[in-house]
Amino acid sequence: MSELTVATYLGRLLEDPYDTQLVEGLRELLNSPEPANDGQDSLRLLEAARGGHERRGEFLAASWLMELEAELVGDDPEFRKVLVKELGRVRRDELMDDQGALVAYDRLGG
Repeated sequence: MSELTVATYLGRLLEDPYDTQLVEGLRELLNSPEPANDGQDSLRLLEAARGGHERRGEFLAASWLMELEAELVGDDPEFRKVLVKELGRVRRDELMDDQGALVAYDRLGG
């Protein structure tokens, strides 16, 4: 099987926005030094994919991608703060996940 890229994972998540294994595989790839993990391009791909999932009302997938984005933007604390606030809002308002929202909001202090 060929090496999976960020774009490949995102394409598969588009087909099945509830597949947690895809998200975990994507997280592993993003945290690895593999050539398929192309840094800034990965961030742009995640952002575009997240927007698509939000427009389609696939808020669970969008929240997973927000988490991954927040992990990638450690060098931009203001953007990270915006992402984490939005993650908390999506979990609370769209997913009705008050506990998940609290976890996200707690990350703002860290």
